[in-house]
Amino acid sequence: MADRDVSEHIAAMKSRADSAALMGRDHLAGAYSACAVMLLDAALEDGVELDTELLGDAFGVAYDC
Repeated sequence: MADRDVSEHIAAMKSRADSAALMGRDHLAGAYSACAVMLLDAALEDGVELDTELLGDAFGVAYDC
C-alpha cells in the first residue's frame, strides 16, 4: 500500500515550487524543488511505496495502466 503521507509532502513541495516560480521568487522555487527531489530520493532509498497517481498529477505526468 502506498504511503500517501510521504507522497502528499512531496507533491506539496512541488506545488510550492510552482507557486514561487509564478511569483518570480526563483530562489524559493529552487529550494522547494530541491526539497521535493530530496524527499523523493529518500523515500525510494528507504523502499517507501509512493502514490504514483498523486505524484504524477503533481509533476504533470499522466499515464494510463
